[in-house]
Amino acid sequence: MKNFEYIDEITFVKLSSEQQKEILEYRSINGLIKRKLNSIDRKREQIKLQQHEVKQLKKEHTKLLKKVKVYSKSYNPIISIVPNIKKGNIYWNCNVKVRGNLKSIYLGSDKLVRKYLQEQYSTRLNISKTKLKKLIDFEVRDKITDMIIDNYKKFQNTTLRLEDLV
Repeated sequence: MKNFEYIDEITFVKLSSEQQKEILEYRSINGLIKRKLNSIDRKREQIKLQQHEVKQLKKEHTKLLKKVKVYSKSYNPIISIVPNIKKGNIYWNCNVKVRGNLKSIYLGSDKLVRKYLQEQYSTRLNISKTKLKKLIDFEVRDKITDMIIDNYKKFQNTTLRLEDLV
């Protein structure tokens, strides 16, 4: 931007009114330009400050994400209790699927599972398989979910038994 040199008062008075009006208009626009440029500089500083604040918030956001990601949908376990028949004997497993990873937990033979549940919950030994599945599922679901929320990696690496889950 080119600056117009200062005109002293004596020279200014000698100019025609048309020329004086042009110089005053020039000075007015020049002042307006300076104010706008100063306003832009102040806003740039505000933007820099806000960018810094956003950067700090993103850091905090990342820290908190590590803590709360276990509550996301991908960490909700899919739990199924399945009987496994080998050589005429029934064995019970609990399959837990979390984030695409499958963990199979051996619960024990049919006889041991029924006996354990009879001792702990006063159930009959001869309840049907579907009722037994529902009872086991009801008993282990909260415990497994809590273990996953507390420490997902530890849950994946720990060998669990029926006694650990009920």
